[in-house]
Amino acid sequence: MIRVLLDANIVGRGFGAELTRTGIFRSTEHLLGAMLGRTDITLHIGAEANWAGELQLLAYDRENHGRLAGKILRAWEQPGMSDAEATALIAHVVAEEAAGRDARRDRATLTLLNGTARRTGLPGSFDVVHSLRTPLPPRGRIPARVRAITVHDLIPLLHPEWMYPTAEAEVRAIADSILPEDFVIVSSRSAADDITAVLGIPPARIFVTPFAAAKEVFYRVESSERIDEVKARCGIPPGEYLLSLCTLEPRKNLVHLLRCFHRLLRQEKPSLRLVLVGPTGWKSDPVFALLQEHPDLRARVTLAGFVADADLAALYSGARGFVYPSLYEGFGLPLLEAMQCGTPVIASDSTSMPEVVGDAGLLVPPTDADALSEALLRLATDDELAAELRRRSRSRAASFSWERTAAATVGAYEKMLGVGG
Repeated sequence: MIRVLLDANIVGRGFGAELTRTGIFRSTEHLLGAMLGRTDITLHIGAEANWAGELQLLAYDRENHGRLAGKILRAWEQPGMSDAEATALIAHVVAEEAAGRDARRDRATLTLLNGTARRTGLPGSFDVVHSLRTPLPPRGRIPARVRAITVHDLIPLLHPEWMYPTAEAEVRAIADSILPEDFVIVSSRSAADDITAVLGIPPARIFVTPFAAAKEVFYRVESSERIDEVKARCGIPPGEYLLSLCTLEPRKNLVHLLRCFHRLLRQEKPSLRLVLVGPTGWKSDPVFALLQEHPDLRARVTLAGFVADADLAALYSGARGFVYPSLYEGFGLPLLEAMQCGTPVIASDSTSMPEVVGDAGLLVPPTDADALSEALLRLATDDELAAELRRRSRSRAASFSWERTAAATVGAYEKMLGVGG
C-alpha cells in the first residue's frame, strides 16, 4: 500500500473566487475525487504551503459535505484567531475584492495572521508527496521516499506577454522547486516536451497522465426545455449559437475568433450568435474595444460570464459547435467537456489540442483567419458534418476518464518508487 500525500492547495484557492475556478481547479478537484476511490493507496491531503491555504481547503471540504473523507492533515496553527473567525475573514476579503471594493485593511490583517501562524508539521512520513499545483516544499520538510509535482504548462515562461503580472514568478517558483531527483506529472505529451526543452528535465522523469471530463457534470442533454431554461438564465436569446468557454484573456485568442465570426455574420449567417462563457480576466480590453467598434457584431455576441457547473452540460449540448482557437494549451479541458456533451468542436492545431481532439473535430492554425472562417462556415451550414462530428466527439471523449487518470497516476507512483525509492 503506497502512502500518498497530495498537496491540494489550489482547490482551496479556487474555491475562494470564481476567477480561479478554471481548468486547473476543475482538474484538481476531479482527480482528488478519483484518487479517493483507489484501494491501492493510503491517501492523505494537505495544503501545507501556508495557514490561509489550509483553512481554505477545509472550507472547501465543509462546503462539499466532507467529500475529502477526513483525509486532510493539518500543518498550521494560529493562536491569535480561531479557525471559524479566520475562515470568515478570508471569505470576507475574497468577496470584497471580487466585488471591486477596498479590502486593504482586512487583507493586511489576514497577511499578518498568515505570516505569524506556526507550522506544526505533518504527522508521519510518506512514500510519495505529490503537489498538484504549488511549489514542492524544501527538501526534508515532509519526509518522503519520492516527490512529484504536476506542472500544467510553462506558458508564463514561454509567453509572459499573454499573462497576468505575477504569472511568470509563480511558474518560476514551481520550476525552481523541482530538484534533480524529483519527478514531474503532466497532462499532455506537448507539455512534457516543453518541460524537457525549457527546464532540462529528462523525459524519463516525466509522466503523462491525460485529464478527463467528469461524466456526472458533462453529458449530452437531450431536453430542449432544459437547454432553453439555461439559455434564458444566461441571457442567451432563442436561436442557434456557437459557444466558447474560457477566461477572457489574450492566450484564448478571442479577438481573432470575434473577427472571424464577424466575417461569417456579414457573408453567410447573420442569424447566428456567439456565446462567450467565462469571467473577465487580464488584458481583455481589446475584446471589449472590438465589440464597441462594431455594434452589429456586439448585437450577435452574448457575454455570459461565469456559469455554474450545473448549467454547463445544457449550454454545451445546445450549441451548434464549440470553438476554441487558443494560442497555447497545456491540455485544453473545455474541448473534452464539449466533446463529452456531443458538441462538434473547432480547435487550434497546435500544442496539446490535437492530442485531445484527435480526428473528432476541425483543427485549424491558431492565427489563420481564412482557415478559422472556413471552419466556422462549414460547421454553421453543413448539417451532415455537424452530425458526424457530434458522433465522433462522444466516441473520442469516451476514451478519457478520471478513473483512468487516477490509475495512470498511481502507476506513475509505482514507477517512481522503483527508480527513486
